[in-house]
Amino acid sequence: ESRRLFTDATQLQFSNSMPTVSPLGGRIAFVSNRSGHMRIWVSKLDGSDAKLASPPGADIHESLKLPIEQKVPAWSPDGKWITYHSNQSGEWDIYITDEKGENERRVIMTMGDSARLRWSPDGSQVAFTMGPSEYELQIYVMDTEAFLAPRPAWEIDNARQLTSVDAGGSNFTHNWSADGTQIIF
Repeated sequence: ESRRLFTDATQLQFSNSMPTVSPLGGRIAFVSNRSGHMRIWVSKLDGSDAKLASPPGADIHESLKLPIEQKVPAWSPDGKWITYHSNQSGEWDIYITDEKGENERRVIMTMGDSARLRWSPDGSQVAFTMGPSEYELQIYVMDTEAFLAPRPAWEIDNARQLTSVDAGGSNFTHNWSADGTQIIF
């Protein structure tokens, strides 16, 4: 059976994308323009009771003169955290927040571009991509404990680089196998 994910009339007035259902199935994180710019929102499954998950400090990046965007939300397997990508620093970095928008911080400073962050099925590791451009992304894996630990966002000494991209290739998308023993890209 299929159905429209968002059925709330208010929700249908906006552009909504990149939905991801919480591990327990009662909430959804998604990207919407309901605040004027693309932001991470959390709501009930029908789209009602939507709340901004992590408001940035500004709508426009001061030096870039571009809208600050948030995209690609991903729930942690325990449902405590939502990771997402944002250009609020001027680069596409990885941020984390809880469902209420508290405890938001930049956790990976990519020094260029990043793509999706994926939590391992058991939540013990994260896999993410970063590189100088979207055409030169490498896949890295980091233990969740080190990922969540307070540290400077540029300090990823605990991350292991898994791939090496030759000219003309990229590891833009990846995902964990169901048992968490492999990363497919």
